[in-house]
Amino acid sequence: MGSARRRCSTSTSRTASGTCGSAASASSFRAEWCTTADIFRRDAEGYYYYYYYYYYEGRADDLLKVSGIWVSPLEIENALLEHPALGEVCIVGKEDEGGLVKPLAFVVANDDAVPGAGLEADLKADLKAFLKERLTPYKYPRWFEWREHLPKNDQGKVARKVLKAEIGD
Repeated sequence: MGSARRRCSTSTSRTASGTCGSAASASSFRAEWCTTADIFRRDAEGYYYYYYYYYYEGRADDLLKVSGIWVSPLEIENALLEHPALGEVCIVGKEDEGGLVKPLAFVVANDDAVPGAGLEADLKADLKAFLKERLTPYKYPRWFEWREHLPKNDQGKVARKVLKAEIGD
């Protein structure tokens, strides 16, 4: 796989947000080019009729720097969602007692796997063992927070900013 990069595109038209004059707009638009906060990785071997295959890695403003390495929360979320006991997951960064950022998992269990008294520790241990087969150790969530549901924004997506605010980020 190639290195992860921000998406750039060109167009003869601009969106309304690109003409507002804000600092974010100024850094996103350069001449006819627009650089988004979306991060993609290109498969160097994946040619298909002169196109590369691209893999979405998340947004630049959501990346976590864990053990000095940039980590996409989406990668951890996708690995956790492969577990049959989980319905929804959201990963955010949380500082440990030493001030270093580590992954925190907000987890919604499936109806048939709802953690109860004493079962959370068993499911947490099971999830850690499950992740050992899929992720490198620095990407493992250090904490799991169990929820009945995750907050959603007006588009129906998990409201990561709300969860970050809950932990004081």
